[in-house]
Amino acid sequence: MRNCNGFTLIEVIASLSIVTVLMASCLPLFITVNNERVAIRENFYAFDLLYVSIQDWLIEERVHLYTQQVERNGTLYRITVQSEEMNNAFICIKWLGSNDRQYERCEYAKK
Repeated sequence: MRNCNGFTLIEVIASLSIVTVLMASCLPLFITVNNERVAIRENFYAFDLLYVSIQDWLIEERVHLYTQQVERNGTLYRITVQSEEMNNAFICIKWLGSNDRQYERCEYAKK
């Protein structure tokens, strides 16, 4: 019987190379998932800004048209409120996501 004291150098190098190849193939996937996670967080914040803008318009009765810019975590949100009449408003929010996609969400509010 042979004296076995552990793994040979070739076995260790082969297993490390397999692990390295697997990690290198998964890295782009992890980066994409992280960017999408940040974009979803930006989307939720935009919906919150849109809700607050609608509530402000309903309570404060602002002028017919105004634009506001809000910056959070490096993302610039542009809010536009258009009122055709005193009782109706069309409120839009636009931003460039961290995944380099242009987003726009609009809502219609009526008193």
